[in-house]
Formats: sequence, C-alpha cells, structure tokens
Amino acid sequence: MCLAFLNCLEDNLNLMCGLRVPFLSLHGTDDGLCNVEGSRLLKGCGLVEDKQVKEFEGAAHNLYLELPDVRREAAFDTVQWIVKRS
Repeated sequence: MCLAFLNCLEDNLNLMCGLRVPFLSLHGTDDGLCNVEGSRLLKGCGLVEDKQVKEFEGAAHNLYLELPDVRREAAFDTVQWIVKRS
C-alpha cells in the first residue's frame, strides 16, 4: 500500500513538472486539505511562462466560501485572469 502511494506521488510530481498550459493557483495558507507547498512546487517546475500562484494568508481550502474579503478577492482575481487571456 505504501509503495503504491509513493508511486502515485512520484507520478503526480512528474505530471506537474511537465505542465505546459497557463495556470492560476489561488491557495489558502491554512488549507487543511491541500498543502500550499504543492502550489509553490507547481509554479517552480511547470514548463510554462504564464503561471501564477497567489496565497491568501489564513484562508482555508475553499476561497469562494471564505470570509467576504477573501471571497471577493479570489473571485476578482479569477475573473481578471480569465479576461486577460480572452
């Protein structure tokens, strides 16, 4: 079981580092489901120039269900990122 888990992690890392499409990753620093380090790693190893990671200090996993200020900023950032590429 542990070997399968390690193989899965290695496969995911290889796929992340081969990413060739633009991306925006919005991540709460207090996310209890997904470690923010994964977003940082993705930005560092993705093979595309158009990549952005934005961290929301103290926010949890679902930024769109966070406190109003975080919700607004996350929604605004998402829309702006899409519009800029339209």
